[in-house]
Amino acid sequence: FDILKRDGKVRAVGVSTHDLQYIHHFNNNNEIDIVQLDYNILNRKPEKDILPFLQEKNLGAVIRGPLKMGILTGKFTNKTFFPDGDLRKDWPN
Repeated sequence: FDILKRDGKVRAVGVSTHDLQYIHHFNNNNEIDIVQLDYNILNRKPEKDILPFLQEKNLGAVIRGPLKMGILTGKFTNKTFFPDGDLRKDWPN
């Protein structure tokens, strides 16, 4: 990755995960710049370990699913119908 960054082919290298050990593995040689993770009001687990680690190491974060596929927008009720094939169809209300 260092060669790609040095040659200007990429500006940043990142991983997408919810596993701190995975982040440690890829940041072993300071190879990553940013982490994409699932974080929202229903999933605050990253506050326990991942976000403090990112802050300590000065790594960026890109949040995946801040509105939980629209569930947190307030537009849906327990009567909302999701068609077959929609991941939200079988979610608890």
